[in-house]
Amino acid sequence: ISILIWENLAYALEFCKSAVKVPAIITKVEREYDGNSSDDYRDVMTVNYTYEGENYSAKTWNLPTAWETGKEIEIYIMPHNPIDIRYYGAAQWIPLTLAFIVLLFFVCLHARSLYNIVMKIKKQRENMYN
Repeated sequence: ISILIWENLAYALEFCKSAVKVPAIITKVEREYDGNSSDDYRDVMTVNYTYEGENYSAKTWNLPTAWETGKEIEIYIMPHNPIDIRYYGAAQWIPLTLAFIVLLFFVCLHARSLYNIVMKIKKQRENMYN
């Protein structure tokens, strides 16, 4: 599980570093089934946008917001894969916050090991001067 979390974190950080902001128009808003139970739905929007002279249409989802067909928004795309988009709206802080939480989790998970390493280095330095 930690490998999967690490890979997702690495991709999220790559996305934050490499993504390009592009204007887009919302062309469709709908609820989409996303699971096995009767209440597993999420709000999805389809957007049209242009990147480097090419027109694209893609779906994205986010925390529920006041999406309206025809509204212009800003999305983030990966330059090497322009169909890979994210829309953060008012929640632009979410990816970096999640990355920080995962990083903090790993630091806490390995805190004992880090403490032991620091104490070992400290002891080695003390022995060098005695």
